[in-house]
Amino acid sequence: MTYLLTQFNFWDLCRFFTNDQHKFVYKSAPEYVIKFLKDNGVNVEQSDTRPEGAILHNGSYATWPTEEELNPDILVHKFYIDDNNYNYVIHSIKPGDKLIYSEDLTRQLSPELEKIATFISKKTPEKAPKERIYIDHVMTNNSDLNTVPEEYDIVHYLGNVVGAVKYRRHKLNDFLKEHYKVATIYKGYCDVSKASTLIISDPRGSFDLVNDAVKHNVRIIYDRTDNWNALYPEIENSLFENADVVFCSSQYLFDTLCAPIENKILLPNAGDEWNYTNPTKEKIVVYIGKSTNKTNDELCNKLKEAHPEYKYVSIGAKVEGWENLPLLPKDVMMSYLDHCEIGVIPLKEDDYYKGQLNLKVWDYLNAHLKVYTNNTYNFQGIPNVYDDFEKAARAEFINVDVPKWKDVFETISQNVRIL
Repeated sequence: MTYLLTQFNFWDLCRFFTNDQHKFVYKSAPEYVIKFLKDNGVNVEQSDTRPEGAILHNGSYATWPTEEELNPDILVHKFYIDDNNYNYVIHSIKPGDKLIYSEDLTRQLSPELEKIATFISKKTPEKAPKERIYIDHVMTNNSDLNTVPEEYDIVHYLGNVVGAVKYRRHKLNDFLKEHYKVATIYKGYCDVSKASTLIISDPRGSFDLVNDAVKHNVRIIYDRTDNWNALYPEIENSLFENADVVFCSSQYLFDTLCAPIENKILLPNAGDEWNYTNPTKEKIVVYIGKSTNKTNDELCNKLKEAHPEYKYVSIGAKVEGWENLPLLPKDVMMSYLDHCEIGVIPLKEDDYYKGQLNLKVWDYLNAHLKVYTNNTYNFQGIPNVYDDFEKAARAEFINVDVPKWKDVFETISQNVRIL
């Protein structure tokens, strides 16, 4: 795996430095940093361009370490132990890892633990654990929608309510409620100690629930559907530290999971199956998007200029120069899509959006559209998806079985039972 080494992710990538299968490519860095890495056997290489397939992790620090700060300790895992993460640490450490724990730790470390770990100090470390960070949601008054029965086996934290589109978290919640006793939390808190499992669908605002789950030894499952590390690394990293298993909804989210988690499972997004009416196709390029913020307008306009023989329609998101329609009811939208020829997913070049396996691809394929996207990383192995518009226009549609939501959630349910 090739990683881009920058001042923004130097500390974040330290966990990989002892793995000789990784290569770290940098455009520019202080000479003492490069010398230090090479002296310690790290595979580094200078390049003025970004290598194909290279991954950029977003770390918590925005400066290079000073020459005085460099020491071999950064090349091994360091764990800070307290009661909140004791169980996580003892299941994660490997020979050579270094542990730091505070004087007030009430649990006694086992002899087996002492044999395979090197202890730096029994004092509080120089860098104390980060304080909990709370990010308010856009919807601040949705806690009254929480449903908490008297008895429940699962607490499911969704983070937002159902809008125009039912996302994975909402369909997962519907499925769980059919099979389990579930406390549904959109915002706020409930007593996690009464449950056996806590499922987090959005890391923002989940800290109290997660901390309570750790305290009472409740299993924690994180269903990762966005690259929150690109926006709030402290928040998602804190959840990584405590999760027993992480489901990833796209290949990018799985491959860039920069946390020492053994139980990570790739469980790609899926879609609903709709009846295809098989109408005559028209030369229409269509884009479905709820958010204008993620749309690459420049790419959209280049497509229109290069291929004026098509009609360009956006449903939901406003694209300058295209015919813009409001979000349509699902049945009306699917009927419209049946008449189109090409569906596009033109996302901005952003690490957050790179993590998404957009649900609209299944709507497009269900309507027998060929799909063009400027980021095919998450669509590997899915027929009819192209990163070349002209190739998509020339291609014949290949019939594809549309994955069903039920299959995804049955897999999650099975893993809940296993855990």
